[in-house]
Amino acid sequence: MQTHERTNVAMAAVVKRGILIDSVIGAVFAWAHMAAAEVPQPVILRVLADPVRRRPTDLTDSYQHV
Repeated sequence: MQTHERTNVAMAAVVKRGILIDSVIGAVFAWAHMAAAEVPQPVILRVLADPVRRRPTDLTDSYQHV
């Protein structure tokens, strides 16, 4: 699997928050949160529908706040 570094720190924070929202109250709310912040739909779909393809930092950083 190929990973890419994020260059947009603000978008990275929104995605990480979306992953946390997904784990707490569900994908619909996570999708709404990320869409409202203008995260591209392919990114939202990737992180919500295919957790295996999430970046390792998405997993570790998001769950530290639970």
